[in-house]
Amino acid sequence: MQNLDEDQMVMLEIQAELFELLTKHTEVMSQAVAITFKTVLDCYVAQFGREGAEKMLETAIESVKLGKHDLNPAIIPKNLLN
Repeated sequence: MQNLDEDQMVMLEIQAELFELLTKHTEVMSQAVAITFKTVLDCYVAQFGREGAEKMLETAIESVKLGKHDLNPAIIPKNLLN
């Protein structure tokens, strides 16, 4: 596993907490993910405005197209895996 800096560790801890929350609702996973996405998007618009949210979404689309969000459990620290 690669060495992670503090920001990367915080990101992974938050991701692990979100995954834990979502796995509590596996019977309605699609709805749970949709609600989570909507909530994050609402927060992003509140924090950065519509323009900032649009730029983030454009960046997100490119990032997905480039395969940057495919799950790679090899880089998740073992203490964050449940």
